[in-house]
Amino acid sequence: MFVNLLRRLSDWVGDRHLDTAIRDALRRDGYGVHMAAIRDVRLSAVERPGWVQVYTFWVETTDAARQPIEVFGVSLNDGRQIGTEVFLSPDPMARDAQFAQWSTGMTVR
Repeated sequence: MFVNLLRRLSDWVGDRHLDTAIRDALRRDGYGVHMAAIRDVRLSAVERPGWVQVYTFWVETTDAARQPIEVFGVSLNDGRQIGTEVFLSPDPMARDAQFAQWSTGMTVR
């Protein structure tokens, strides 16, 4: 019971706008949306005073052929200007490269 609670808290997005942006990006890139499970959402970088934030996560979903797939993602949230941008890739190295680009000059966790 305690392990299940910890898992649910670990996978909780906690931000409706971020959850919606991730699901919109999944839809845009042709992945399954309704059964998608967003996992391990972490605030990984922040720019002072906190308006710009970068989150990392991964998603269990299906591809266009309805085969199970893990997709790795990073999101850039700028509360002042652009809103939320989401980058998704089945390759974790591509996600890490995008994270490095977006988090340049920020405080990284």
